[in-house]
Amino acid sequence: MDTKYNEATPNRPKGERVLDAPFVLMDIPAFTAQLPQEKAWQENDRNGITVFKGKSLTIFITMLKSGAKIKDSPQTDILVAYLLKGEAKFTTNDKEEVIVKENQSIVFHKGMLNCIEAVSEATIMLNSYGEKNV
Repeated sequence: MDTKYNEATPNRPKGERVLDAPFVLMDIPAFTAQLPQEKAWQENDRNGITVFKGKSLTIFITMLKSGAKIKDSPQTDILVAYLLKGEAKFTTNDKEEVIVKENQSIVFHKGMLNCIEAVSEATIMLNSYGEKNV
């Protein structure tokens, strides 16, 4: 298995990290501490980082300011959202709304998630399973 790396960018100059390898250690507290320090967080209503990207699994951590919305759901087979911090409202395509709180998780099948809205400042770990990933 080849090791895949993410390269540093002007917005994330210390961004080089392993994305896929025989094993990948993810320091979640370090990533959640890094995100609010970056320019993207200062200038926008969100910031995020991909912490793993394999053939059928992508793990992404996103921070949303209160009121921020993610409207484009990834078209993957399964999407698992785990609230690391705060609260977020998840709206299905059937217009059902669920508030997910810190340390709770919610799972969506393909095509069911319509929108994620931060009720308070929220940090969410998204796990996307399937051929098309986040």
